[in-house]
Amino acid sequence: MIGGIAGKLFMVDKKTSFLISAGTAICGGSAIAAVATVIDAEEKQVSVALGTVFILNLVALFLFPEVGRLLQMTQHQFGLWAAIAIHDTSSVVGAAGKYGHEALLLATTVKLARTLWIIPVTIISSIIFKQKIHNIKAPWFIVFFVGATILHTYLPQLQPFFRYSMRAMVLTCQLQIFVVSIPGKV
Repeated sequence: MIGGIAGKLFMVDKKTSFLISAGTAICGGSAIAAVATVIDAEEKQVSVALGTVFILNLVALFLFPEVGRLLQMTQHQFGLWAAIAIHDTSSVVGAAGKYGHEALLLATTVKLARTLWIIPVTIISSIIFKQKIHNIKAPWFIVFFVGATILHTYLPQLQPFFRYSMRAMVLTCQLQIFVVSIPGKV
């Protein structure tokens, strides 16, 4: 709703505004990609939405840890704030990882739980734009997240594995952010 009002205020077309809203509300690029397929968005609309969300993520990646320190946030406070306010999962991981281990664990969990909204938002989007759903493309990491959550909850003997795998995943995300930031290499 706020995205629609902001879109009208800034004279952005309805689909682009909707894509930006979905990206900022859920998980950035993954949400934009999922919603774009069901609202029949044009390439230019998707590009503008992705560019907008990625620029906001880039700013958040560097600015949030500094603001958190300035406000003397605890690890818990920062992790929750980063997970709710930063759009893309990789940027949440990057910012929270800079802040601390506890912030990283909480931020990652809350952010991935927020990502679960992709499927219902995609279905609702198709209804709003009166499109038939041919197939919903939900990112695979949602399935893996739910599976890991179930394993972590019901098989506590695997918790040492999760500690090591979490570190490997954080390093992988940081590597991906680095590779994407190299001009001309993508």
